[in-house]
Amino acid sequence: MTLFVDVAFPRPLLRSYTYAIPAALSGRVRPGVRVRASLGRQTAVGVAVRVHDEPPAGEAAVKEIAAVLDEAPALPLPILAFTRKLAAEQAAGWGALLGLALPPDPAPPLKRRAAEKGRVEVEQLELDLESTAAVAAAAAEIGRRIGAGERAEFLAWGGRGAGRAMIIEGVRRALDHSRNVLVLLPDIARAGDLRSRFQAALGTAPALLHGQMTPRAQRAEWERVERGDARVILGSRAALFKPWPRIGLIVVEDESDESHGQAGFPSYDVRNGARLRSTEENAVLLLVAEAPTVSAYARARAAGALFSLGGEEPPPGVRVVDDSTGKDVLTEAMREGILGCLAAGGRAVLFLNRRGYASLLFCPRCGFIPRCGRCGSIQPYHKKADRLVCRSCGAEDKRPSSCPSCRHRVLEPRGGGVEALEEELGGVFPGARIAVFDRDRARRAAERKKILDAYGRGRLDLLVATQLLVRQPGLPPADFVGVFNPESGLAFPDFLAPERTFQSLLRMIRFARTGVRPGRVVIQTGFPGHYGIRTASRADFEAFFSEEIELRRLFRRPPFTASADVVLSGRDARLLGRQSRALAAVWREADPKVEVLGPSFATEPGRPGIKKIQLELRSDSAEAITALLAAGLEDFGRDVQVVRHDGFIR
Repeated sequence: MTLFVDVAFPRPLLRSYTYAIPAALSGRVRPGVRVRASLGRQTAVGVAVRVHDEPPAGEAAVKEIAAVLDEAPALPLPILAFTRKLAAEQAAGWGALLGLALPPDPAPPLKRRAAEKGRVEVEQLELDLESTAAVAAAAAEIGRRIGAGERAEFLAWGGRGAGRAMIIEGVRRALDHSRNVLVLLPDIARAGDLRSRFQAALGTAPALLHGQMTPRAQRAEWERVERGDARVILGSRAALFKPWPRIGLIVVEDESDESHGQAGFPSYDVRNGARLRSTEENAVLLLVAEAPTVSAYARARAAGALFSLGGEEPPPGVRVVDDSTGKDVLTEAMREGILGCLAAGGRAVLFLNRRGYASLLFCPRCGFIPRCGRCGSIQPYHKKADRLVCRSCGAEDKRPSSCPSCRHRVLEPRGGGVEALEEELGGVFPGARIAVFDRDRARRAAERKKILDAYGRGRLDLLVATQLLVRQPGLPPADFVGVFNPESGLAFPDFLAPERTFQSLLRMIRFARTGVRPGRVVIQTGFPGHYGIRTASRADFEAFFSEEIELRRLFRRPPFTASADVVLSGRDARLLGRQSRALAAVWREADPKVEVLGPSFATEPGRPGIKKIQLELRSDSAEAITALLAAGLEDFGRDVQVVRHDGFIR
């Protein structure tokens, strides 16, 4: 009897391929081994995912695999199972996910310097962890579940210090039961701080794995885990897929951080992947956040799996100022706050999440607004470079000397950015030492380090920054924090916009100094009454949740329904439009109970020269959406991205 094997290749493909197993290799082919086989005109290495006796329908001659590369499976069955489910839910390509899962290749012995390349430096830090009775009770329950070998999922939310203490104590319980721990970070820049805390608390440094490490450094860390020298693994998104042994606890740090989502091919969400892997590993999943996502909080509350660790109080001097008229760049309250900080010799951080000098140029006579000639998007103006720079495709153009439409001599800047704020501050506070921290001024690591070192050493008076600054670890707090126009994200047609506004504003407020000399915060906004801004100013997540969840219930948005955003990419907008309309028609006919919205142009910018079109699927059944995603997307390969928002409250 001829046996066949399904092979998934780590390529931008959304399907596996079936091959015949030669008699000479029949005893060596098992799920999880790597095999070599013909793929098109090339020979490629893939992973065997299924062995069976069912010949593929409609194929007269089936190609044979050429070789088996492993004596034992490179990937165990739990890894195959959870990646298969994740690939189906995200239309991510099973083979591409398995490519992330393969262990680092063996490497020759390393010199010490080479072995340490790519690691984050470990510094001995003072442990400012808030280990409370709530943390101890939560850790005890986690330990009980791990000891009983039960799969469980918990959400622990509260202040950052309590959250870090929760992670440390949860790890202790897993180690007490001789199980390993995987801690997934949204930003690898945070690894140094957390790794130091683990070393101080547990007496040994965790293993570290992220995409910026060399293959040799990754292999050295992998071998530390294999030998048992490291039982805690800190990692970025890719660490989720590695076949680490004896995982008893998976921790997702800062659950609400959007960096847990992978936008490129293969697209996936770490939080969803961690949920699937913990199920296959029979492990405990612990989500930790200061202010969690609404869906995660609702899920945990409904399941009785919510640990409240106690929140940090906001600085007592938070003030929300109405700037709905928009007449002045600096309101009186903002000006007084900055002046008081400078007079006391303090340092201020001023957040404005808008790069460049202006969001657009505007002709007051005819209303003309310059747009990108390549993709049609509005082009923000950068005064220092005197250029219009497209955020969607990266194209740059010269600033018009007059209106191209009516020849009016003046094009007015509208929607001031960080360059305009820097200019205003320089005029109002002459002599103040000012710097800007955004993706334009801090593009390279050396540029980021120079600015942050100057701030940390007290060589700056005013630091103007976008929300990029909140991702930088280890910065000293500010004596004054000013936030300009936090409502700008509310303009996006996205049901998550209020949640993102709340999260972003809360992180900015946390930059203010606490303790005996708390810093002051002024929030300058045109929407002072919006619940997202009002509750963030009080650091009151529960108040925000109570208003947001009712709106989602009213409009049938997750977690009360399941949805999937499907983004298709390509260079030819007309072809992409035809393909997306055809895809929508196929889906509507396949399952009329699933609502198909679109196609429409996606709000998120694409790569230079790339157009993006979006469709949305909505249904009471997440399984129905997964079934539709399996039909019609094969031809798109790497040019499809799926973001899931699954509902679970009926």
